[in-house]
Amino acid sequence: LVLCMKNMGPGTSTDKIIRSGASHFRVSEPLGNPSIDLNAYDNIILVGGGVGITPLIGCLNNMAYARPNTTFHLAWSIRDLCLVGMLSEEITELSGLGNVTLTIYYTGKEETAREMRAFPLNVQLEYARPNMAAVLSGSQAMAGGGPSGPTAVFVCGPKGLVDSVTTAASSRPFLTLHVETFEL
Repeated sequence: LVLCMKNMGPGTSTDKIIRSGASHFRVSEPLGNPSIDLNAYDNIILVGGGVGITPLIGCLNNMAYARPNTTFHLAWSIRDLCLVGMLSEEITELSGLGNVTLTIYYTGKEETAREMRAFPLNVQLEYARPNMAAVLSGSQAMAGGGPSGPTAVFVCGPKGLVDSVTTAASSRPFLTLHVETFEL
């Protein structure tokens, strides 16, 4: 079981949990459902920012093995290397599947970029913020030079990332967009 939790600052509920050193948690099945039926799509583009990877990794784990004829592309923007370390096993397994491509966009400190290269992951590494128009176009090209069937985009992350994906997807009517957010 992997539990990802980001400390959202002093006095927050996540800060209290992390400071308490809690090692017991109640875990349930996922309670939400995407607004779209991902099973209806031949191509699925997943875009995450930071801990927004959480529902995307779950989606990939549930669907990529069961749907070998579906093309999946995960674009993950991070600035904290610890997130990659926590999910390296899942990323390594998923990147070994023929129907999954992964790109990690590292936006953290320049001096820690060397550490990023040390992770033995079969992923494309970019040391810049993702250009969402290019991500959506590139993912479509990987799916066969254009929409080779219905394509869904599933995004989860900070507002700026979600807004850039929403803007890029709006000029591509063949894409169906689903947005997840952790903001209350």
